[in-house]
Amino acid sequence: MRHSQEEHTYSGTGHYEENDQTRWFVLRDGDVVVEIPLGRFDPELVDLKADARYDVTVLDENSEDLQTDIAIIGHREHVDWNDAIDEAHSSFQQLPRISTAGKVVFNRSICSVHHIKMEKRNVEVAYGMLAHSKAESYCSAHYPNFRDYAVGGCIVGDAKSTSIYVCPKCVEECNNSQLSVRFTRSRIKLVMPLRGVGLKATDVRRSETAATVLICNWCRFIAALQDCIV
Repeated sequence: MRHSQEEHTYSGTGHYEENDQTRWFVLRDGDVVVEIPLGRFDPELVDLKADARYDVTVLDENSEDLQTDIAIIGHREHVDWNDAIDEAHSSFQQLPRISTAGKVVFNRSICSVHHIKMEKRNVEVAYGMLAHSKAESYCSAHYPNFRDYAVGGCIVGDAKSTSIYVCPKCVEECNNSQLSVRFTRSRIKLVMPLRGVGLKATDVRRSETAATVLICNWCRFIAALQDCIV
């Protein structure tokens, strides 16, 4: 599906839907259904009120960062996450803003911890299964917008860089915390064959376990199998 790279705002009264995989905040604007997956990375999204009216602004553009908040635009409510992915007419779009009664309650460019305007930076897309150090896991939990890289997923794609928001205060406090000085990321870089032939993992650090390699290869096998079926 091609993306227009334009913003559009949908307005409606929201409600919650929940299943074993995903908790959604859902609203309707005419025949358009907007579904927002919750429990991801921004606490403001958890505070949306059922039966309240919201204006949801989406950006019709794909993101190379898996941790970018998204909304699913379609014409029906989906049963679960897999149903949304399989739906040919669903569009996964970025979620810049949500407002209600003229007040912005979620803004992707504002840090959820420090409530300051973040910097939009062009960063490397990191592929593979990321193995975080104890220090980086601590910072992810307390200073979530410190990352200087985008999470590209287990399968190596074409994109080498993309834009994300980085909070300078998160970076500063992360670097000053007693658990961290500098971070190193260990990740498995994968070579993804077009049709799933010759599965292998390269650049695997000795500290990575065989189980991690197996999981990442399994992800690649499933993706390749789906590609063959299509």
